[in-house]
Amino acid sequence: MKIIVIVAIVIVAVVILLAIVGAIVYFSTSAKSTSFTAPTPAPATTLTPAPTPYPSPTSTLIINGIQVSGTITIAGVETQPTSMEFLDTATNSGYFTTVQNGLYSTSLPNQQTYEVFATCGGLTVSMGTFNLNAGVGITSITKNFSG
Repeated sequence: MKIIVIVAIVIVAVVILLAIVGAIVYFSTSAKSTSFTAPTPAPATTLTPAPTPYPSPTSTLIINGIQVSGTITIAGVETQPTSMEFLDTATNSGYFTTVQNGLYSTSLPNQQTYEVFATCGGLTVSMGTFNLNAGVGITSITKNFSG
């Protein structure tokens, strides 16, 4: 009986040893080296705010505002607008949005009058006054600006 137990222990030890050797051989021959090249980061951009002819406004979060979108074009400038500001004349709150390919979109409080400014290559251009008076149930309007 003791011999059977010893033989069984030896067989188990040999099987474990063969499994370990097999795993070492398998992983050493099947391992492939991989390389990873991190993407090159974009160059840092420094934005310098354009000088403004009016007091510096504060930004405000709009809840249940009117979505105002449209086009903006300015003749006689080399650089087309990159941003716009809607300055609420009653509260002096500024609402800012970006311009891409001459298109803008922003949310503004209803029943307000705004002085509208565009930034073009460091210049601030007045686009005039805009009265937002959307009727009941109106959630979006189109307003194009040109100058």
